[in-house]
Parts: sequence; C-alpha cells; structure tokens
Amino acid sequence: MVRHYKPKTDRGKADGSLMRRAVQEVEKGFSIRQVALDLKIDRITLSRYVKKCQSGQASSNDELVPHFNTRQIFTEEEERGLEEYILTSSVMFHGLGYVAIRRLGFEYAERKQKNVSESWRHNAMAGKDWMSGFMKRHPNISLRSPEATSITRAQGFNKKAVGAFFELWTKTQAEKKFGPESIFNLDETGITTVHNISKLGLLAASGMKQVGQITALERGTVVTVCCCVNAIGKALPPVMIFPRVHFKDHMIKGAPPGTLGLATQSGWIIGERFPQVLEHFIKHIGCSIEKPAVLFMDNHESHLGIDVIDIAREKGLSIITFPSHTSHKLQPLDVTVYGPLKTHYKKAVIEWNLSHPGIRITIYDLPECFARVFYRVLSFENITDGFQKTGIWPLNSEVFSEDDFLAASDFLNNRTNEADGAPTNNGVTTGEDVNGTARMTEHDQLGTSTSAVNTSFEELKGLRQLSKRKAADHSSKSLAKRAFVRCKPITSTAEKQKAEKKLKQKIHDQGRK
Repeated sequence: MVRHYKPKTDRGKADGSLMRRAVQEVEKGFSIRQVALDLKIDRITLSRYVKKCQSGQASSNDELVPHFNTRQIFTEEEERGLEEYILTSSVMFHGLGYVAIRRLGFEYAERKQKNVSESWRHNAMAGKDWMSGFMKRHPNISLRSPEATSITRAQGFNKKAVGAFFELWTKTQAEKKFGPESIFNLDETGITTVHNISKLGLLAASGMKQVGQITALERGTVVTVCCCVNAIGKALPPVMIFPRVHFKDHMIKGAPPGTLGLATQSGWIIGERFPQVLEHFIKHIGCSIEKPAVLFMDNHESHLGIDVIDIAREKGLSIITFPSHTSHKLQPLDVTVYGPLKTHYKKAVIEWNLSHPGIRITIYDLPECFARVFYRVLSFENITDGFQKTGIWPLNSEVFSEDDFLAASDFLNNRTNEADGAPTNNGVTTGEDVNGTARMTEHDQLGTSTSAVNTSFEELKGLRQLSKRKAADHSSKSLAKRAFVRCKPITSTAEKQKAEKKLKQKIHDQGRK
C-alpha cells in the first residue's frame, strides 16, 4: 500500500453538496458529460452516483461523499477507546511506543474477532500501514521523547502536597500583597566541561557506523550555576560555584556582568556558602522591611540554615519552599528555563571546541560559554511563561488538571490497596483519585464520550494492564524514612525556632563526641 499517494486526477475530491447538485441537474434532463464539464467534476464519479440514485441505493437529496474507511479494521468508537488508553498510559508515565501499540492493536483485533491480514498474524502485531493511518486519524497523538521521571517524583507530585503549597501561597499573598516585580524564584543547576552528544545530529558519510565528536574528557567537571528571576521576566546576575578550595577572580572571566564567584571542594552549594548567595541576590532585589519581597526555592538542606532565616527576616524577604519532589512542576526555572539553557549551552561548548582546535576546555572557560546563552535563554518570554505555567503568577491554584495527578493517584492507590490486602488491578486506576472523588477522563470532560468508547477503553485495560509493582514496606519506621517535606514559610517565627533548636541539638551532639 502506498502511504503517501498523490492523486493524478480530481476523482473523489468533489464536495458532497456539489455532487448532489450535479445529480439533480442530470435528473432534470441534462447529459452527464455536459454537467461534469460545467461543474468541473469527474464524469465517471458522477455517472456512478447517478446510477446509485436511479437504482434506489441513494437519493439525490443525500450528501453524496466517498467513504474511504470501508476496510478500516476498528470502528470509530473502538479507535477512540484505543486513543484514550494511549493518552491515559502517557500521563501515568507508562507511555507506549509504535511497536507496543501495534502489538496492542493486534491483540485487540483478536479479542474483537476482526478480519485482519495474514501478515498481522505472522508478525503478531498490526501492520505499519495501519499504524500510519491510525496516527493520521488521531492528530492529537504524536511521537514524543520522554523524560526520565523517578518513582519518587511521580509519587511526590500529588494533589494534597500541591494543594497545601497553593494554600500557603494564597494566604501569604493575601497578607503581603506582593506585586509581580517582588515575586522571585531561585534555583541552581550544573554545567559541565563534557556535554552529552548522544542526541546531536551531525553530517557524515552515508553508511558510516560510528561518528565521533571531540570532548574534553570521558567525564566532565561540574560547575554549579545559581539563577534568580522574578515574575516580570527579569533575571538577576547569577552565582557560579567552582570545585576549588579557594576562589580567584580569574575564574569568572567572561561571565555575565555582576556574576558572583564562589568555591567549594565539591562544586555544589553547601550550607556555609548559601548565605553569601542569598545576600548577593538580596542586593539586586533591593528588598527591605518597607519594601518586602517573596522568594520561592526548593527545600534542600543547604537552604534552610539559621543564618539564611536571619538574613531574610532582616531584609523583609519571605521565603516559601516547594514540597519535596515537586520542583519539576512547580518551579518556574525548572519548567521553562533550564531545559533550553542546557540545550543552548551544549551548542556553545561545541562552538568553543571548534574555534579552539587541539585545546581542552576547562572549568575556567565555562563562564564564557555560559554568558553566550544566559540572556538569550533567560528571556522575558521564558521567565514569565514559567511563572504562569506553575500558577505562581498570576496566582492560579487550578493550573493543574486531574490528569497531572493521575500518576501519583495510581501509586498511592496501589500502596493503600496493598496495605489493606485489596487487589491492585495490576496498577490500573479505577476511576477514583486518592481522595475518593470521581476522576473524569478527557472524553468525559469534553462531553464526547459514549458508552461504546468507554466499553472499548475498559476492554483495553483488561487486555493490556500496566505492570504490577513490588509491594512496599508499610511499617511506621519505613514510612517515616520516606516522609515528604511539605512546603514551608521558613522565614516565619515558628520555622526559625525549629531551626535554632536543630542547631543547638547539633552543637550539643558534637560536644558529646
């Protein structure tokens, strides 16, 4: 079968109303040839419709259009059920590839006792032509490159944790009434001397099996970059932390203007260095008791020291931390900035290598590469889109749909069922979320779902269930170790007292040793 056939005639392209008008003209006594010439339609096609009307198989008042799906394997309702199954699997982080869908299509056809070609049975999967046609008939499905998502992240981004975050943010905003120029997000990421080139496309000789690209080493050295942006699209001068014992000024040569350079043995932010990072950003934020601001960041241990709390309270900076394992959805920098930043930075390093042949790139060359992409990527559009998509500004606690929490609901439902000794349905959700409220599918929300579609979807769930997960340890000790840290207003008096108590206990324990 030709998948991309280009018709050489106009046969089958006539509009249904035009063909109906042509048949009516013939019924009035005009010749088929003359009507076809006048209306510029195919004579053979018109002749076929006239014969159908004369024999009683059709009426001249009907919409006379061709039907190309006479040999389609599945009905429209069955295909919509298959479409819903594919989309539901993807939002549960169990997406299916082309081969998996073709195998599923064959198994579904066997279950429905469809008349399929012998090649389907020989290969135990649907054909490539069927797959191509299915994708064309359902344009809202496309082949996407997945991102590795850990079970912890899938489980951590749940409705309860996100709801608590927005409840805290809504309460804080009602009290302080921050403008978008006073709403900031701080986060760090790593840049390295050796980039991942596996996804780069390079031109080379046809048939060449191995194509190489020069890199400095097999494994790179990481330099931490800490960025801070606000809801009106402004990026503050960054902080760069080098894996050295002592910092020297030449390390940030070529970096964006105003960059603060620091050094730690690991190259990552540690508790002793974060107060300097915060003071650097506060200087550019310009906040005070009279002009307060709010800062969103993750709840890494290095961010929660007593020195950080004292500095923030003194300068009128309220700090709200994200719940554990939710920054990939709630943090603006993670959502719309750091992805493009890594892509453009990778290209900048390649360009540096091409312009310095035979020279190995070092950590002291990274500020120059980073500066090339800093203002290009941390643009007004990218930053404001991040605040909008996360619902932080404009404040929108309903920014996430039920589908966004579907994966977490699946994990939590399985954990609850296993603890109670109830069957888990092999990981397939039952249509209710962890709070017991009914979860609407996409078709239900749009009002287009039919009983036939729902039946097809349920049949597919029974035919190809998601893999059953290993039973979890539900002892109180085990659950305590895996406890998620909720969002915190760490500059509040209560959180400061907790931090002071923790510091005193740490000093006491060190003294006993």
